[in-house]
Amino acid sequence: MCLSEVYPGRDDAVLTCPVCLDDATHEALVSPCSCRGSSANIHVSCLKQWHASLGYPSEPSCPTCKQCYFGDVAVELLRINLKVIEADAAGEENVSVAVALNNLAAVLEDQGKYDEAMPLCERSLKILESVLGPSHPDVATALNNFAELLTDMRRLDEAEPLHWRALSIREEALGPDHPDVASSLNNVAALLEEKGEFERALPVYERSLAIREKVFGKSHTAVATTLNNMALLLKKRGEFDRARSLYERDLSISEQVLGPDHPDVATSLNNLGSLLKQQEKYTEAEPLFLRALTVMEKVLGEEHPRVASALCNLGKLNSVQGNLNGAQTYFERSLAIRESVMVPDHPDILSVRSLSADNLAALSDSDSIPVC
Repeated sequence: MCLSEVYPGRDDAVLTCPVCLDDATHEALVSPCSCRGSSANIHVSCLKQWHASLGYPSEPSCPTCKQCYFGDVAVELLRINLKVIEADAAGEENVSVAVALNNLAAVLEDQGKYDEAMPLCERSLKILESVLGPSHPDVATALNNFAELLTDMRRLDEAEPLHWRALSIREEALGPDHPDVASSLNNVAALLEEKGEFERALPVYERSLAIREKVFGKSHTAVATTLNNMALLLKKRGEFDRARSLYERDLSISEQVLGPDHPDVATSLNNLGSLLKQQEKYTEAEPLFLRALTVMEKVLGEEHPRVASALCNLGKLNSVQGNLNGAQTYFERSLAIRESVMVPDHPDILSVRSLSADNLAALSDSDSIPVC
């Protein structure tokens, strides 16, 4: 798929590239970040030149909105990075090559291109083990990244030993109360939760939380992350009151530290809203979902994958409330965004497509019911 299909510029006839000031007559304009107005669209060729002029930064991001580029634009820039770094290495497998491989694998994973990401993760890990030794903290990071990819692929039994090995490396190299140990504990707990092993997961989360509160204090975003994860686990166990308390504390910390218009605040709003929806407290959930969508659109742009998730949440809420037309609008917009930045068989696309189809069927049934 070409980039012009993935990120079509809006009303290309009047938009121009901020670099060359040309329009879309000879090359399509793309919108790979959250910018709006005159900075919202750019030619890929101009973006590549600008990227090269900066020395091929490892995390390509927009200089205006500061957001990392996503989708096929990010993949293309990171492929260039890898090619340049490999050329500089002249056949030597070094840490810089491993980092470039990992960065490219991460954006491919976000798109659901797991088969492309897998060999990159494997090669990155192999290089780091060879260059740094099997017990280096950077090897632990590579193990975590590889495990996350396997988790996304639902290969949970393969992912678990990688997370445990990463935890062991960090405990040995950094000490039992290091923040990176807390991160590994969080990863282990999340995997156990994903496997449905809630009783094993909860004490691991609790240890992660204790370390983070000790190191950072009780009002840090890292603490908020663990609170959020623990709340989700409690929600799955049906402990709604405890889950709500943790979600509310997570939201309070995030708003206090990051401000009201941060993407992590929107995530906290969505999570609390989802809990309230599950409890059928729809009137409490709706303003949280709407605010989350507003924040996501404002900060990330209207075509970002996280906006699609917020739209999907609103679609599901409207559907259970009987507002089928409103739900369909949300589902269709969510689907359009996901189809533009993910592979066709990505689970998120299949999920919202199924929701949309079910909602359309319900709409059809409601239209066929005679009015008395």
